[in-house]
This record gives sequence, structure tokens and C-alpha cells, in this order.
Amino acid sequence: MGFERLKQHICDMILEQQLKLGYREETIRLYYLLPSLNRLLETKADVQGMRQILLEFAAYVADDLGEVGFSFLKDSRIGFVLPPQAGSYVKEKEQGTKAMFLKDFLAVICRHDAGLDAVEEIFHKYSDQVHAEDLAHEDFDRLIYFEEGVPDDYRYCITQEGPHLSYHRFTADDFAAEFMTGSTP
Repeated sequence: MGFERLKQHICDMILEQQLKLGYREETIRLYYLLPSLNRLLETKADVQGMRQILLEFAAYVADDLGEVGFSFLKDSRIGFVLPPQAGSYVKEKEQGTKAMFLKDFLAVICRHDAGLDAVEEIFHKYSDQVHAEDLAHEDFDRLIYFEEGVPDDYRYCITQEGPHLSYHRFTADDFAAEFMTGSTP
């Protein structure tokens, strides 16, 4: 089972939040759709099966992230409630190249006058193996990612609206599910 993949995804989401908003010792809430959790965990569980899997996951990450709680919401959404210990863990552990890349990426995305080329330049600062392509999608203009998955393996979908950029990052599996089959991740 992909407990380590889910743990890393949670840490990545917390890191992104900390880089955007700063670190605060607080409870963190994250939300996942059941199909995304199944892809991360490499399972095919229904909601009831996922309840048991997440209890096992909570025990697996307790030493690092603290006591993780869950809420099962309508539309197969599952809320994670992470104690302040999770934010502290990420703050202490996630200081490498991935954090530096994400910090640089966010600085460009937040610039008022940055364009798609500036975003791509940040990727090339961290790797020579960058995939970039225009997307024929109503919500996104460009797809960029590191071909070798280093410093991260997310798919960044970028939108440019006038002088403003926005983005959404998907796991490779969620990107494939969303863009290759047309289903929602």
C-alpha cells in the first residue's frame, strides 16, 4: 500500500501552504477525493474500505505527523485534520531542493508581470529535463513538469489571464485521470 506516497503528498501540500502563507503552529485541514486517495494509496477501496485504510495510515504516520483525524463528506470527499505537529514536522524536514524550487516557482507565479516563459525558466534552473507543452484545455494554457521527477514529480498546469498567472499542480496519476480520460481527479 502507498502509505509513504500519501504521507509525502500531505507533506508537499503543507510545504506549499507554508511557502505561500508562512509557518504557523496550527491545525491543518486537507481534502481529498476518494479516487485521488485510491491512486495515491494504490488501492481500489470504496468509502467504507477507505475508512479502515485511513485508520492504518494514521497509525503509520503518528510519530511524524501526530494524531491525524478524518471526516467523510458528501461526494466522496475525505477531510484530513492534521495537528500542529504535522506543520512542525514539515518545517523541519522539507528544506531541500524541492522547497527551493517551489519557493522560486511561487515567487514567479505571484509576480504581476510574469509570463509563461518566466515559469519555464524556473523549471530549467533546477533541471535540463523539463517537459513543457501548450494545453488545449479550457482552464489551463501550459503544462510543465520535470521529466525525471526531480526535484518533484507534479504536473503544473499554468493559466495566464492578462498579466496574472495561476496554477494547479496534479500528481502524475491525477493528471492522467483528468486529462487522458476526462474524469475528475
